[in-house]
Amino acid sequence: MKIRYVIPAFLSFAVGEPRSLSSQQPRTPITIDSVRTHGTQADLGALISGALASDGTIYVLDYEQARVVSLTNDGRLQWQAGRKGAQPGEFQLPYRITVRPDGALAVFDRGTNAISTFSSEGQFLGRATLPTRFFQLDNLVITDHGEVVTSGTIATEGVQDKHGIHVYKYVGSVLEPVRSFAPLPVVRDPIVYRFWGAGSLAISRDGSLLYVRRLPYEIYHYDPSGRQHGVLRPPFQLKGFPDDQFRITRDDIGVTFSITDTVIERPGSLCELPDRSIVVNRTARGTKYWDLFSKKGGYAGSIAIPITWGPILGCDRTSNIIWLTGVHGEKSVVLQVFVSTGVDQ
Repeated sequence: MKIRYVIPAFLSFAVGEPRSLSSQQPRTPITIDSVRTHGTQADLGALISGALASDGTIYVLDYEQARVVSLTNDGRLQWQAGRKGAQPGEFQLPYRITVRPDGALAVFDRGTNAISTFSSEGQFLGRATLPTRFFQLDNLVITDHGEVVTSGTIATEGVQDKHGIHVYKYVGSVLEPVRSFAPLPVVRDPIVYRFWGAGSLAISRDGSLLYVRRLPYEIYHYDPSGRQHGVLRPPFQLKGFPDDQFRITRDDIGVTFSITDTVIERPGSLCELPDRSIVVNRTARGTKYWDLFSKKGGYAGSIAIPITWGPILGCDRTSNIIWLTGVHGEKSVVLQVFVSTGVDQ
């Protein structure tokens, strides 16, 4: 099914950009050429995460039905694996998924704090428990050397809870911590990390890591060893502060949390297009945007996207196709968005 989304002209501009820069930035850094909707026949529940394989296969985590669903790049259902349970190949709370360099899948289960591995055909291969607990695990990737790289906030006190990226390696069937690095977002009260998280993570085509810090909004470029190669920053600041989203009460019994009506702007998922430009999904007050950064590291601008569009799952490495979750006709779907970019490479 093809759906064409027309972005209103008054929304196709670099949102939040200072007036003095408006004449220097392109008004439409990304053009949405067409959109295809997939998964309408798969009876998908709440899609919380997904990943794109090098052959174009898209994998999504159906959080509601505790399963992995595999779709071809033209939307056909290939297989589904997993169900609610505690046995090998089953899930409590499947939360994050990534594709390993060898094509196998790694699925983080928030309920068991373990990573299960499946073949590209959906066969369960094994499970290993992470040695640390996370308040929030924002994303998960695996390097060419087989290291498991996560972004998120650690629940246990120590060196790791001061950083946003955490690297583990397999020693036999056991995962062991290797290193932690990258700054956490700025908050007034550290207890907010339990809900706010650190930021999204992606792996680029050259094997380096891209990490989006949520506040301040910054994109860090690291090699897998943790050495920083650069930082990208948009020419605007996000409104709000993480602490404004929560009401925290401390008394003799403990700590009580509740969510306020305040909506905080925050960057979310990201991916790298074939021309090495970077697209970041950003949520603002009642609106969503894609922010584009060029290969040279400059901010190219932003466009508004439909509010029903969800997180970016990945970008095709051979063509300008962005995969993401969404809602169509009150059903969870996977969207294949064909785009063009007009940035200075």
